[in-house]
Order: sequence, then C-alpha cells, then structure tokens
Amino acid sequence: MLSACGVTIDNGTFACAERGECPSGYFCHSDGLCWSDPEDVLDTGPAPVDATPDTVMPDTAMPDTAMPDTTPPDTSAPDTTPPEPVCRSRPIDVVVVVDNTGSMTEEQLALKESFPGLVRGLLTGTREVGGEVLFDPTSVHIGVLTTDLGAEVDLPTCEEPGDNGVFVNSYRDRFPPPECEPSYPRFLSFDPSDGVFGVAQDFTCVASVGTGGCGVEQPLESALKALTPRGSDVDGHGDTIHAGFLRDDALLLVIVVTDGDDCSLANTALFAENDSLGNLSTRCERHPEYLHPIRRFSDGFQELVGARKDDLIFAPLVGIPETLIDLPPNELLVRDELRNVFLSDGSVRSSCTSPSGNAAPPRRILELEQALSFSESTVVHGSICTGFEPFFSRVLDTVSERITVCE
Repeated sequence: MLSACGVTIDNGTFACAERGECPSGYFCHSDGLCWSDPEDVLDTGPAPVDATPDTVMPDTAMPDTAMPDTTPPDTSAPDTTPPEPVCRSRPIDVVVVVDNTGSMTEEQLALKESFPGLVRGLLTGTREVGGEVLFDPTSVHIGVLTTDLGAEVDLPTCEEPGDNGVFVNSYRDRFPPPECEPSYPRFLSFDPSDGVFGVAQDFTCVASVGTGGCGVEQPLESALKALTPRGSDVDGHGDTIHAGFLRDDALLLVIVVTDGDDCSLANTALFAENDSLGNLSTRCERHPEYLHPIRRFSDGFQELVGARKDDLIFAPLVGIPETLIDLPPNELLVRDELRNVFLSDGSVRSSCTSPSGNAAPPRRILELEQALSFSESTVVHGSICTGFEPFFSRVLDTVSERITVCE
C-alpha cells in the first residue's frame, strides 16, 4: 500500500517470516527482511500465484521419416482371362441289339470276339493297349437285347412276347461254358479300374443269345421298349427293371447287329392267314403299312436324351455292301444295291454276301439313320458282310468325338 501511495521504502525496512508478508514488489529474503531484489528469496510459505501459464515442453520424438510410397498406381486393365476349363469324359450307356434268328450263328461268334475290344477302348480311352490316348477312360453300362418280340404267326419260335425288350442276363446258347455265371445283373456295369479280361468274359457270356429267336426281327421296337419309361404306347421298362441304366449326363450308344431289316409290328394282322399278303418271309418288305412308322423311333430315341440330341449315337451293323460303306444314309437309300428286289422264289435279293451268308437290304434301319442324322443326332454304320473290327473302330472314333466335355 505504501508503494501504491508513491512512498519509497528502503530495502531491509520491514521484517518478514514468509514471502506474503512483504509489500508489493518486495521479496522476503533469508535474512528475514524485505528486499526489492528477488535473489536469495526465503523458500517458506505459500508460493505466490504465478500468472505465467505452464510451459509445455515440445515433443522431441523423432518425426516419422519413412519414405512415402512412390509406386505409381496400377493403370493396367484388369485380368479378364477366364480360368482354364476342366475336361472330363462322360459316362456312356451302350445298348447292343443282337439278331437271334437262325442265320446269325457266325455273326454272333464274330460279335463276341470283336465287341470286347470296343469296351476295352471305352474303359482305357485307347484303340489298342499302349496306343494313342483318344480320351480319358470312362464308366460304361452295357445292356444286351435280342430282336425277338414274338409275333402272331404260326411258327414255333415266335411265341409272344418273345424277349419283350428285356436285357439278357444269362447265357442263352447251347452248352454253357464253366466260366459263365448262371446269371448276371440285368445290365453290365464297368469302370476303368475293372480288369479288361472280366469285361470280355462277362459280355461274351451275356451276348451268347443263341439262334432260336423269332424270324420276325424287331430290333428298333426292342431297343425302344427297353429304354422308354412306362406311360406311353411303348409300355417300356426304362423306369422299372432297367431303372438306373440311363444316366443323365451319359452318351447313349445304340448298336444294332442284324443280317435282315427291321419289322417292328404295329399291326400283327400282317401275319394272319391271308394269301393276298404274299409270302410270309417277305411280308415286312412288301407291306410297310403294317409296321410302326420310322418317326416313332427317331422321336422316341431322341426323347431319351432330351435336348442333347447329339448325345445319341445310332450305330447299325447291317447289310451294306463294302464298296458303299462311306456313303451317308440318304445316298445309300437311292442305290440299286439296297433296293428291295423280290425274286421268283419269293425271297428278297441280297444286298451283300459273306462266307457266313447273305444279308438283306436294311432299308428301314437306314431310314432311321437318315432321320436321326437330319435332326442332329450322331450316326455311324458298318457292313455285317466285311468283319466287325473295322466297324467297332469307327464307332470308337465317333465316341471319341463326343465323349469329352469341358466346364
């Protein structure tokens, strides 16, 4: 207060015991007196209020000296290359329709000798052991049928319903060999891991269908009946005793082996006692109006594979002359060698001849082949007069073109 009034106070005038007892502007020194010099201030009592704000020490941590990312941005186009497809062989379901009439003894023997080579090729993907790989090995189903559906005709071998389009599952010929089982599954099933010898043995036994079948050969109706489900006029076995034979993603190969033509009956009155219909042995050729139309079979077989029409392979081994074997069915049908010519003895002129016998023009079978080829299915044919192995080699080549699928 004295200082505020302008009175000058000499240093050391006032005594003090702590800092707060000195006039404003004076400091309590260690000698107990008030001085204007702040040196040697007595460190007792409450500290005067320091109006100076706290000094924050600067952060002395080293700054982040990491180098900035100078990588230029990726301006390239995104990789749109599709992944490599994975390829595999589809399974294949094979139907073999064997003519079991009296003229087929040598042909059946040749079939049993040659067909296992086709199955071996399907199981190994090669034409011969150690040969070029055509495709990955695959699973195979095989069903064997005969051409015998019976007929209302006065013949001891034609009692209806014949074999009724049911797969053969036992040895049917005379004198069964000891290596054949008394019975087999309704259809044969093989995988690549199965031995080739077992495949050959089982097929040889089941394909021994004998030659006591009805002389009215109905191979097309037999095959259609075997594969078609119930509920249509075919009245088939596809969803009953043959259930599981056809697989959704499999190729369907239908092989027909006959030295005659198809006579699939729509009207059994064809073989009634009626002399106006001509010789019994040529009524099928003379009166096609009594037979099922070819459209029944082209539509029926293609319905089995649905939209995958080219997954159906139709392969007849029939009476085509060797010199004409490379012609398509539409050209074969206009050749004179394959016309039905009726001879004076009441028979039909043969279309080809071999040491084992004669074969008739397979006109209805070729008509089906033509219809299927025109509607995107796959066809391949062979001559029953010139050996089986060349035919099965052609079949294997055809299968190799269709069996692989890449996804």
